Amino acid sequence: MATLSHLLGQHVIQALLPLLKLAISLLDSRITIIALGIIEHHGAMLLQCQSLLTHPFFIGANYFMIDTPILSSSRIPIDFILQPLVIFLTLVLAWPAQSKLEHVVRISLGFPLIVGLMLLDSPMQFIYMLWDSMEKQLQSPGDAHSWLLYWSDFLNGGGLMALSLSIGLFTIAISDSLQRKQGI
Repeated sequence: MATLSHLLGQHVIQALLPLLKLAISLLDSRITIIALGIIEHHGAMLLQCQSLLTHPFFIGANYFMIDTPILSSSRIPIDFILQPLVIFLTLVLAWPAQSKLEHVVRISLGFPLIVGLMLLDSPMQFIYMLWDSMEKQLQSPGDAHSWLLYWSDFLNGGGLMALSLSIGLFTIAISDSLQRKQGI
């Protein structure tokens, strides 16, 4: 499954780019995305986000006016972005099923949830990296991104895997319940 995601991941991420861009814009309106795309860097496929900070903002007690937009660039490995999808598909396809149709039902039920997780995780990671970089660049330690720090720590500490597994198990439970009720 990991090899398949490595080979096809670029196409999956390419299809999600408009939604990822929209999610970043909705999560933080102070950011203007100028480029969001897949790049290759030292043999690794990365999703790169180049953005501008165009609106005034606070960091701690300091207020920063933006005379000239501030450019920020960050990258996330595509394999990291696809991790929830790989975990979900591995669990759902490995779980015993009565028929192939049951696997299709499980994937159909869980796919919107896992894509939703992916569309929440990556944009929040990009926003966190932007604000973390901004605080360092402006030498102004503060809390411009404290809630993002908690989210990032949660995800990087195993939360992303736990959420992916939870979505997989939830999908299996719903599918099994539907099978018992409707005889799928």
